[in-house]
Amino acid sequence: MSLTVPLPSDSFITVISAYASTLDADSKVKRDFFQQLGKVITRVPLRDKLMLLGDFNARVRKDHKLWNSVIGKHGVGKCNSNGRLLLGLFSVFELFITNTQFQLPKRCKTTWKHPPSQHCILVDYIIVHQKDEKDTHITK
Repeated sequence: MSLTVPLPSDSFITVISAYASTLDADSKVKRDFFQQLGKVITRVPLRDKLMLLGDFNARVRKDHKLWNSVIGKHGVGKCNSNGRLLLGLFSVFELFITNTQFQLPKRCKTTWKHPPSQHCILVDYIIVHQKDEKDTHITK
């Protein structure tokens, strides 16, 4: 789902809400989701602001050196296969995961608790264009 909202000074922000398949979903279903998401992102003019909100069922880890333009220094946990798909897509479209930008207590960053292990992980993200990263003041 996407919505474009006018901002002051003849500019716009497009808000996209997304929900990805779980990690155990069929790989074709996951690829189709990320291809469709890429098509939606492509329709957002580069001059517009973008806010992509979603439960991506993906872990992107802390490796900001490898993905320094896509994630910040304050990620959580290890990467999984959905995370690699997500990072690849965001790299192509020059997007940044704001949840990894701020040093916050873990309880303010994680968004889901794995029932059997009780590990808290981050799978829900707020994403913006890399050029707009500086406009983000906090993500909780």
